[in-house]
Amino acid sequence: MTIRILVFVSLCWAAAAAEPVSSRFAPPRVGVLVRFERRPSSLFVKVLQQQVDAIFRPSGLDLQWETLSQNKQPGSYDRVVIVEMRGVCNPNWPTAPGQSLDSNVPLGWAMVNDGEVLPYTVVDCHQIARVIADRHHDSTRLTSFATYTRLASRVLAHELMHALLRTAEHHQSDCMRSPLRPSDLEVEPRLQPKEIAALKGIMRPRGEALAQRD
Repeated sequence: MTIRILVFVSLCWAAAAAEPVSSRFAPPRVGVLVRFERRPSSLFVKVLQQQVDAIFRPSGLDLQWETLSQNKQPGSYDRVVIVEMRGVCNPNWPTAPGQSLDSNVPLGWAMVNDGEVLPYTVVDCHQIARVIADRHHDSTRLTSFATYTRLASRVLAHELMHALLRTAEHHQSDCMRSPLRPSDLEVEPRLQPKEIAALKGIMRPRGEALAQRD
């Protein structure tokens, strides 16, 4: 999940409030706007959202999911992260030979421009399927789906951390580790106390919206 510069994206959103969290502060409504290259099954979308919500639940952030389409205007949120899901998000879709987790091929990344992490992330469904194929080539379809969604949600949560905290740094924690370890596929990731505190740092005063700027 290496951070790399792909294209120049001119997106500017409000800066996070850095004041300590108290009863006067409320979690911002974070719009997670997802664009699928190929529309996946409704079950995959549902499970992906549930698993990412579970990862971020300790932070108190209000994640609002929305699938982007050409004929629909996005909703209004305090913060927005655009997620591009590339390829076919299906563990049983034919792929190239499997690849191991310790390879240098990224499973996802966040856009960076002039050293600034932008609220635009990419998750590579094709590469995730290759990792699952490498580890579970003899597994049942049910097992492959469960492992696939667990890895996809972990990759997405990782990239959301980069986008929300505006950082390209990696750490040896569940949600900020890169590259992943094989054992990471078997456990549910958890936010660390410092990560929860950092996410709570973007709380907004109750009754006020974070101002956006062009």
